Amino acid sequence: MARTNGDSRVGRKRSLATAIVVARMRREQSKYSSVLAFAKTLGISEGTYNLLISGATNPTIDTLEKIAAGLGLTFYELIGNIDTETLRKRLAIARLDHDAIVKSIEKFEEAEAGFESAISKNETPAKRSSGRAAKAVKTSARASHK
Repeated sequence: MARTNGDSRVGRKRSLATAIVVARMRREQSKYSSVLAFAKTLGISEGTYNLLISGATNPTIDTLEKIAAGLGLTFYELIGNIDTETLRKRLAIARLDHDAIVKSIEKFEEAEAGFESAISKNETPAKRSSGRAAKAVKTSARASHK
């Protein structure tokens, strides 16, 4: 696959969390004298840093925790605390659409709320579908007896 937008990644998509972390690392790295000094602060090797920035790999949870600690952040602050304009720019580099992601998250949250509501009423999707199946069998059985 061809390289796009000056991105050295080939045929690989970044997750939203990775795009956020990479954007934060790029911003913070500029405050250091070298990539090596910054990588040491993060508790990762220079090679790992370069692989993450280039998109050749995605970070593990352990790596994300090291990066967060190195930056004096919690794991959740690391993957979520970034200004919207910077996020939009970095997502565009990763060929991800910010607005589409936000809509997807909203739909997920709506579905999750509906699922939690169903659970609180003891109406899981499996019970609802098995109840519909049972009704269909009863209706079918009645029709065949007539």
